[in-house]
Order: sequence, then structure tokens, then C-alpha cells
Amino acid sequence: MSDQNRSDRAEPSGSSDDVGADGGRALDEGAIWKALLVMAGPMVFGIAAIKSVSMIDTLYVGQLGQDPLAALSFAFPVTAVVLGLSLGLSIAASSVVSRAVGENENENARAMSLHVMILAILIMGAVSLIGLVVTEPLFEAMGAAEDTLGLIKGYMRLWFIAVPFMAVAMMCDFIVRATGNSLWPSIIMTVGSLFNIAITALLVFGLWGLPELGINGAAAGTLIAQVLTAMAGIWMVTWKTGMIAWSVPKLDRMIPTWIDTAKVAVPAALGKIAPPFALTAVTAILATFSEEIVAAFGVATQVQLIAFIPLLALSAAISPIAGQNWGAGKTDRIVKTLKESYWLCTVWAGLVAVPLWMFGADLAGLFNSDNDIPAEAQTYLRIVPFSLFGYGMVICAASAFNGIDEAKRALGYNVARSLILLLPLSWIGSLWADATGVYAGIAAANVLSGLAVGWYAIRWLNRKCEGENARKDAQNNCDHLVAAK
Repeated sequence: MSDQNRSDRAEPSGSSDDVGADGGRALDEGAIWKALLVMAGPMVFGIAAIKSVSMIDTLYVGQLGQDPLAALSFAFPVTAVVLGLSLGLSIAASSVVSRAVGENENENARAMSLHVMILAILIMGAVSLIGLVVTEPLFEAMGAAEDTLGLIKGYMRLWFIAVPFMAVAMMCDFIVRATGNSLWPSIIMTVGSLFNIAITALLVFGLWGLPELGINGAAAGTLIAQVLTAMAGIWMVTWKTGMIAWSVPKLDRMIPTWIDTAKVAVPAALGKIAPPFALTAVTAILATFSEEIVAAFGVATQVQLIAFIPLLALSAAISPIAGQNWGAGKTDRIVKTLKESYWLCTVWAGLVAVPLWMFGADLAGLFNSDNDIPAEAQTYLRIVPFSLFGYGMVICAASAFNGIDEAKRALGYNVARSLILLLPLSWIGSLWADATGVYAGIAAANVLSGLAVGWYAIRWLNRKCEGENARKDAQNNCDHLVAAK
């Protein structure tokens, strides 16, 4: 890629050929740590804002009593599955667009952005309709009691209406990230999430003359905020960065893009769905003990999620870095990126595990102080956080492989952790030591999957590097022979 083309991606010029000109940058050159910092830094704030919505929803609803808190805890795994599907589509968009940017196919990148946006709207719109139909039988199958089921139904019906808007907002975010610009997506995520937090408080408790909606207010706040965030995202991709020119697409170009996207999206979505699916099953296991334990589990996972945000930002940053370097033929930089990310995962997990061990009950008590919920949540927070380095390694490796069009391998990493290890170990743990055994099973799955996936990903990429170097040497020898003749 020429120096001029690189500067086109890094400097605003107003040219129609400059993909991601506003804040976009080449990620296939310069120091790896700098690329990680530039991409992950703004994402920490954006992801923190988004995850804070879930945490603060739990905080608000926890003030309403144990039944609403249990209802929200039942809802979390299901909402995570739907968001995982939307995230898989967005990851696929980032993969195809970032590789096109890395190959300097600017117009193709713009066309792909429009095509994947249309695909996301169609698929997530269908998911929204299906969710509205199956809400009641789904949660009955998960073991929700009758009183709790009524609360869940009201919440989920509003939440499913918000799903298509979430998908649009997420797709806009990932399209712009693929160009190397993480600043504007993070700004929009942050502002939208802060608005979500504020409007939810008003609707849950009926402040400022608004109706008191209780747990339904949390879903209504999400719906309003996601509509506005989707509008801001469309502005970003259309006018701020110029990544989408809205027009009637040609089917002969759009269908191949959909096929390429599906190759990444299907395994990427399954990979994102696997952890919350496993979480749903774990919730069902815990429900056999008591709904109080389910509520404590929901609180503990929310506290843990906030501590895990920097690793989520790190993994999100790796996909466009890997995609651009893959497009530029620089596999060795992807290896270095993963190695540095593994060290960051290990250091961060150690830093957060100690305070969660010491103050887990205090943090859980902010959500709900009824009965033994804080004490039960602390049991989880004294076991699982030390293992988060392994989970971080898995999601970093999966993100890199999604970025390089190896989504089936990324899916394998997530399946290995969630279905092959976490589910069986959690179930065995429940037989051995009730809820505490379940938490130990989760921790063991994190550690084992992290070490196995981390090693295999580096090994696979190193083999690719060796193959590329051998081909380059062969080509150079061939060129020398031709020149000698």
C-alpha cells in the first residue's frame, strides 16, 4: 500500500475516495501497543457507558424488590443471546470492511457497508418479531415462577421492540471502527448510554411527572435511547465519515457481499451466542436451588462485567487491527498483537480480582440488600474474577480470527469455553457443592479454555507466517533467476 494511500486513510481531505477519512487510520503500520491504545482507549469509555446501562438497570430494579430483580436476572441471558446475534453481524461487517480498507478498495468498502446494514435490519427485525411471540413459553421453560413470569413478559415485550434500533446503532459503530476510527463511535455510545441511564430512572420510579413503570421502565428507557442512538449512528456513517451513500443497491453486488458476510456472521454470531446460551443454562441450574441465588448471580455477573470492560474494549480493538493487517499481508503483526493482548489480560485480571474479593459484598449490596443476596454474590466474586484472564484470552483470539475471515475457528474457541467446558463443569460443580460448585466450574472453564485457545491461536498464526515467508522467498528466487537470464 502506498504512502499516499495511507495518508488518505489518516487525514481528512473531503475526497470521495478517502474511506474513513474523518479520524480513520492505517492499523497495519507503527507500534502495536499504540494501535491497541488508539483503538481500545476510546472504546473503554463507550463500552463502559453501554455496560453501565445494564448494571444501573439492575441497580434501579433491585430497589423494587427481589421478584423484579429475579425477573431481570432471568432476562439477562436471553437479551445477551439476541445482542450476540446482532454483534455477530456487526463483527462480520467490521471484518469485510476492514479487509477492503487494508487492500485499499475504498469504493468496495462503502458498498459493503450499505449491503451489511440492509442485512442487519432484515435479520434483526425478524428476530424482534419472533421474540415477541415466544417470550412466555421461553421463560416458562427456563423455570420462571408465575409471579416472576408476569414481570418478565412486560419487560421483554418492550425490549424486543428496541432490537432493530440496537442493530442499526451497533452496525454503524462497527463500520466506522473498521476504518480505524474509534473516537466517534465511542462518543455516540457514551452519550446514548448516559441518556439511557437518565431516562430509565425517570420511568422506573415515575419522577418529574412521568408514569411509574417499574421494571417496564427499564425496557422503555432502552427503547427510547436506542432509537436516538440509531439516528446518531446513521448521521455518523452518512455525513460524518461518508461510509454509506444511501441508494438502491444492485442485487448482483449485494448478494455476494451478503454471502461473504454470512461466512463470518454465522460463526461469529454463534460464537457470541454461545456464552449467553451457557449462561442461560447456568441460570437454570441455579434456579433449582432458589430464585434468591438467581438474583445474587445476576448481581454478581453485573459487578464482574464492569470490571471486565477494559478486556472487552481490548478484544473489540483487535478485530479491525487484525483485518487491516491481514488485508495488507502482515500476519506477523497479528501475532504480536495477540501476544501483547494476552499479557494485558493477565495483568488486568490480577488487578481487579483482589478488590472484588475484598469488597464484593459491599458492591452487591448497592443493588439489593435483601436477605442473603450480597453474601451469595460475594461467594461468586471470590471465585470467578481470578480466572478472567483466561476468558479475556479467548475473546481476544476470537476477535482476531473474526477479523481475518477465520470465523469458524473463532467460533470453535467460544464453543470450547462455553459448551465443552463451562456447561459440563458447572453442572458437575452443582452436584459437588451446590451454587459454590457452579462458580468453581465457571472459573475452571475460563482458565483451561484461555490457556488452550491462547496457545493454539499463536501456533496457527505462526504457521501462516512461515508459509507466507516461504512463498515470498520462492518468489524472490524466481525473480532473481528471471533477472539473471
